Amino acid sequence: MNLPERLVDAIRREIEGYPLSEIAETARNVSNNYRGMKGFVSGEDEAKAYVAYRMPATFASLYYVFNKIVSKMPHFKPETLLDVGAGPATSVWASSLLFDSLTDFKLFEHEGSMIQVGKRMLEFLDGKYNIEWHGEDITRDVDFDKSDIVVSSYMLNEIDKDKRESLIKRLWESTKGVLVLVEPGSRLGFGIIDELRSLLVESGGKIIGPCTHNDTCPMPEEEWCHFAQRVNRPDFLRYAKGGTLPYEDEKFSYICVSKIEFESEREGVIVFPPKLRKGHVILDVCKKNGIEKRTYAKKEKEVYKAAKKLNLGDEI
Repeated sequence: MNLPERLVDAIRREIEGYPLSEIAETARNVSNNYRGMKGFVSGEDEAKAYVAYRMPATFASLYYVFNKIVSKMPHFKPETLLDVGAGPATSVWASSLLFDSLTDFKLFEHEGSMIQVGKRMLEFLDGKYNIEWHGEDITRDVDFDKSDIVVSSYMLNEIDKDKRESLIKRLWESTKGVLVLVEPGSRLGFGIIDELRSLLVESGGKIIGPCTHNDTCPMPEEEWCHFAQRVNRPDFLRYAKGGTLPYEDEKFSYICVSKIEFESEREGVIVFPPKLRKGHVILDVCKKNGIEKRTYAKKEKEVYKAAKKLNLGDEI
């Protein structure tokens, strides 16, 4: 996918006059924090490096997840969105492209420099929205207004397990429609999502994605469930990451859970990259009774042709 031009323009203005060599160095520090599951950003320089280095990928993963909600719940017309650990308002950029019904956003972000960067960048956003920023520590007993969509992305890994469960219970209480959780596509990131999946199902949540069922997750202990969104890199992103490829694949684990009834006719989701072999395709399909390997041979013509077009994360 391509980043929206307005978002690219907003990032360019934010890093204007900031030497790319310094962005690259600061971005490496930010990257090391994320690899260590410590997504802390501190100060103006790191906030600017974050929007050049991490925001495009975070946008891509949130867009993927929000689009999943749109496809599964086409009649869902949210008006309000709450984001905890909002960073520079990435969720506003992604959700506003897919839900034209959204009008009000409440964003909780503890780092003041992120708030300032986010406010400046939102000047480029097309549309009139009511956006409220809050700087409170969300691990404390902060009151959250009830919202149609509630979001937490790449933030839960920074919180101790006991505080994490308490926070999710409060977020679920604040959810009128759909709760969205996104974490890095690693064993640890998936572990957090899987742990909270059980809590939300027990609380009456109906899973929109990635699962097509509410039963126990059948993923083997040695594996973890994660997905990927390809995003084309603007020049500043290639330089910040020191890469030569014109794109990158953001890997993430997620879950979105609904309080609203919805119809779903799909029985499973592809949870590992399809294996293309000579004359056949192998798909790993996660269903409520386990992960099933399906092989489609070339002689099955139409079925084989359709199977070749399927990707990781597609439902069948």
